[in-house]
Amino acid sequence: MLFKRIILHNIRSYAHQEIAFPEGIFLLRGDIGAGKSTILLGIEFALFGIKQKTLTGTTLLRHGTLEGFVELEFMIDEQRIIIRRYLKRAKDTVKQETGYILVNGTKTEGSPIELKSAILEILGYPSELVSKSKDLIYRYTLYTPQEEMKQIITEEPEIRLDLIRRVFGIDKYKRIRENAMILQRELRERRKHLEGFALDIEIKKKQAEELHQELVQCDTLILELQPRIQEREKSLAQAKQKLERLEATLTELIDARKKMAVANARLEEIIMQRNANNAHLKKIDEEYHTLRAQMLNLEPKNMAELIKEQEVLKKAQQQLDQRVQELTKQSAKHEHHKEHAREIVSKITSLSVCPVCEQSVSPQYKESVKFREGNHVKEAEVAIKVLQADYEKLLVEKRGVQESLEALQESLQQARLREHTQSTLGQLEQRRKALEQVQDELKAQVGKINEERSGLQERLEASAGLEDEAKKAKQGVEETQEELHHSMLKLNSAQKERESTEKQWVKVRLEAETKVKAQEQAHQIGTLHDWFENSFIPLMQTLEKSVMVSLYYECNNRFEQWFSMLLEDEAIQARLDEQFTPVIEQNGYQTDVDSLSGGEKTSVALAYRLALNKVISEHVEHIRTKDCIILDEPTDGFSTEQLDKVRDVLHELKMKQVIIVSHEAKIESFVDHVLTVTKEQQESKVVS
Repeated sequence: MLFKRIILHNIRSYAHQEIAFPEGIFLLRGDIGAGKSTILLGIEFALFGIKQKTLTGTTLLRHGTLEGFVELEFMIDEQRIIIRRYLKRAKDTVKQETGYILVNGTKTEGSPIELKSAILEILGYPSELVSKSKDLIYRYTLYTPQEEMKQIITEEPEIRLDLIRRVFGIDKYKRIRENAMILQRELRERRKHLEGFALDIEIKKKQAEELHQELVQCDTLILELQPRIQEREKSLAQAKQKLERLEATLTELIDARKKMAVANARLEEIIMQRNANNAHLKKIDEEYHTLRAQMLNLEPKNMAELIKEQEVLKKAQQQLDQRVQELTKQSAKHEHHKEHAREIVSKITSLSVCPVCEQSVSPQYKESVKFREGNHVKEAEVAIKVLQADYEKLLVEKRGVQESLEALQESLQQARLREHTQSTLGQLEQRRKALEQVQDELKAQVGKINEERSGLQERLEASAGLEDEAKKAKQGVEETQEELHHSMLKLNSAQKERESTEKQWVKVRLEAETKVKAQEQAHQIGTLHDWFENSFIPLMQTLEKSVMVSLYYECNNRFEQWFSMLLEDEAIQARLDEQFTPVIEQNGYQTDVDSLSGGEKTSVALAYRLALNKVISEHVEHIRTKDCIILDEPTDGFSTEQLDKVRDVLHELKMKQVIIVSHEAKIESFVDHVLTVTKEQQESKVVS
């Protein structure tokens, strides 16, 4: 695994920063509080998301901002992975939003849990870590805050041992052993229950045999009753066939009576309808002759010509109205000109000075204006007289047109009345013909009904005495049914008794068989219980101890190797005891870790960290983070000589990428790259 770059947007002290991670050993340097640890937290958040208590959204999102994100790019086995997670401030908290992951350019959006599941699969971490808040394998292979590593070496031995079991997955043996013991107890209870259940097995076998004998007796009785019932069923079938034939004939007789009643009713109805139709025909003839006489008194006229003449007169009337309006407008116009001329004369008479040029108005000018406007008045009066004469002529023409229209309207009314009368006569003629046709059809129906009545009467006379014969046949059927019913009751009683006995027999037989199986199962469970107790559980203890011993020796060898490289002091030696607790011997005497100097304590923690990293990477299956490690302040309290040893340790690791967070200036001399973290006005920046 190789980290390529990270983008921090509104994350803690970073407003927006993109940081490229080179291969090899590189240093993140900067003052305390500059923002170095934020980069490591950003990596962890991008991979696994928010964690309760240890890595919350409130801790990550920059104060005063509403949202932010972290985007991390890294390579694993030729795969380019880009993951982006979002943070959004809500009312009282900061929540993760839906993010996405790109694998070789293929984008997949997902919830925080879905992204974590995808990352665990990519890193080769166990899938059960999805639901856990602390990623132990990541903590002890890729990145461990220095304080947490110091905590594990000073932790209580049992707690530390349990933690190591969980990191290496060895706790599964303990869980298997505990689950096996629970199962063993359940097997013991199950065997006890089964043995108690099978105590009365012989009693159940005897009950089953007795019920079987009762079942044989019921079968014998049923075999005796069945032939009797079959004989009576045959007799009943023959009697029913005879009754059905008689009832069918009787049904035909009843049907003939009904048809006769219907035919009589229909005949009476047709006669009444014919009488009503005759009366209606008489009324139509009277109305027809009356209307015919009225139409002869009306003068025939062409309706189309009258309507055309009416339209011509209406158009002439409209034209006359338009001419009257035009004459009225012209007369009003001349009246206006006349009044205007008089106003000019009145104004010029009283005027002594011109209001425009301010010169005096001479009497000669006034007279010329009076003369001119007087002529205008005379011309207007002459025009008005001419228009008045034309107006009177038009009024005379309008009266003539109106009188013609009124006369024409009366002619139209007479023509419409004659046309309506003629239409009514046609309708009456059609109704008369339709009624005559109906009368002919009704007459034909009367003939058919009479023929039908004659046939029905013959059938009724031929079926005399049929009802008495059908009554006797029905009585015979009922007597045979009663005998059959009595036999069926006996058979049903025998069958029910057999069914009840069979149910009891099956139940008791199954109980006996179940108790036999329970007896056999109790024996099998006892064998399995003994196998768990004597073989499986001791085997799990042996396997756990064997794996722990193997891990202990390998981890102890790595720890001693790294510690001796970091602290070349023959007076101080370090090893791990069987509970993975660091044991320090100084000048031949065992001493406590807390009594060591700061540099010595850091050496113990770093050696422990590197030993766990190496062993976890080699023993946890499918892990894909073996080529990278992050060291957080790994040289706290180191002397100059120890810092030189760190260089040898880093090269001994033989990893493709080592990220060191430190403020030690000397480390710069043996790293490949340096990234400087600064902080100004509460905002962090990274300079390469």
